[in-house]
Amino acid sequence: MNTFLKTLGAIQVRDKVVGYNPTGRLHKAARDGNLAEVRHLLLYDLLKKSYFCRTPLHYACAYGQAEVVAFLVKNKCNIHLCDSDNNTPLIKAIQQQEEECATILLENGADVNAQDTNGGTPLHHAVCTNNTSVAAKLLLHKATIEAQNKDGCTPLLLALKENKHHMAEFLIKAKANIHAVDMRGRTALMLAVRYESPDITKLLIEGGIDVFAEDVDGGTALCFRIFQVLPHWEVIKQHSKF
Repeated sequence: MNTFLKTLGAIQVRDKVVGYNPTGRLHKAARDGNLAEVRHLLLYDLLKKSYFCRTPLHYACAYGQAEVVAFLVKNKCNIHLCDSDNNTPLIKAIQQQEEECATILLENGADVNAQDTNGGTPLHHAVCTNNTSVAAKLLLHKATIEAQNKDGCTPLLLALKENKHHMAEFLIKAKANIHAVDMRGRTALMLAVRYESPDITKLLIEGGIDVFAEDVDGGTALCFRIFQVLPHWEVIKQHSKF
């Protein structure tokens, strides 16, 4: 029975992260949380990479094997190495919402401003998973709150585009720049209106955001799908001079 349960548990672990399957023996041990096997193979090659340039630490983080992560970090595994998507182990831990693994890396000096191939930082990834706890830890470790990805989105702008309203409110209260714009000149207010977030719309206006700012196409928050989002129209109208 114990053998059956262990086998079942291993299968569940292996199925957790789609498309993130290790090939080497050390990488598989890291994925499965097999610390004894990791210890045994450690002398062979701590930094050995698999396909897509993933290290054992990447797999341990992706699959939430905190004990293995702690062991690898303690044994001087390079926590800054990137996979083929330029994901660091920290980014991978955050993507998979493995906060314990992310915390271990943060406490051991992981780069909080590393960028993946799309320009996303760990904070951008925390936004995508709507994890304000991880976001708070990143900011505590000096993550840049105004970092932009390749679309010119700061974490706040990304939160609005991804409909992460709670995260957007958290970032605004953390003093994110509400006047930032993306590559198309879209403001936080435009995105709040477009993605139907009346509470954030009100918060931005009360913070002094420019209601009449224009994007690269000359559009303003006032004409950003205004007929589809009447609650925003009422809020904006109350704070505008006509």
